[in-house]
Amino acid sequence: MERYNATSVSFFSRLLLATIMCIFGALLFNAAFAKSHINEETIRLALKSGNLDDILRLLNDVKGMHYQGQVLPYLDALWHKKINEYPDEPWEVINLDVVRLEIGNTLMQADNNNIYKADRGGIHKFVRKTLSTTTDYQLIQYALLTISLFDSEEDVELIVSIAKKEDRRTFRSAVLALADMCNEKAKTALMSLSNQLKREDYREYVRIKSKELHELQKKWRLCEPIE
Repeated sequence: MERYNATSVSFFSRLLLATIMCIFGALLFNAAFAKSHINEETIRLALKSGNLDDILRLLNDVKGMHYQGQVLPYLDALWHKKINEYPDEPWEVINLDVVRLEIGNTLMQADNNNIYKADRGGIHKFVRKTLSTTTDYQLIQYALLTISLFDSEEDVELIVSIAKKEDRRTFRSAVLALADMCNEKAKTALMSLSNQLKREDYREYVRIKSKELHELQKKWRLCEPIE
């Protein structure tokens, strides 16, 4: 009977593990490297491709960049539809509601972090109009992600009205939007919402998320102003 050399098996096991770790590390490095090298040209190429999945993924990655100074002015120009400055951009893609929502979200997060001055009034108006007029549930989800960034009491009633519909496609996004906000009106509305819903699992979801996000806000002082 053939005998296996335990030393050889151990050596090859360690070699295999080291190889896997190297590959995994390389993948992580490449992902971080790709994110750090997002610039005006990479966004332009994505927009010209017309692939919405790639466009939205790339714009989302901008938010995780350590330095966004090269990208944000370009996105701001796209938001303001500066066609004269960028006549060759694919404006038919840029002007899609879902793309404008993601651009607005990116700019708003930068504004809230004191990185860039966004058109808060214009973005807010566009988001509210989207929530008030569209029946596209994916657009509603994107808009809810953005409207919470304004933390405005005037938006609470609109968000609550969406949650009360108990539509499985938008309910959770509406609850998270309320829970993410720091103003007292949103907190009060969230507390009373669970008593106004028909479905017990939805009432439980409100209670759980309200508690979870309140603890996160307290732990990380998310509701304190950034100096």
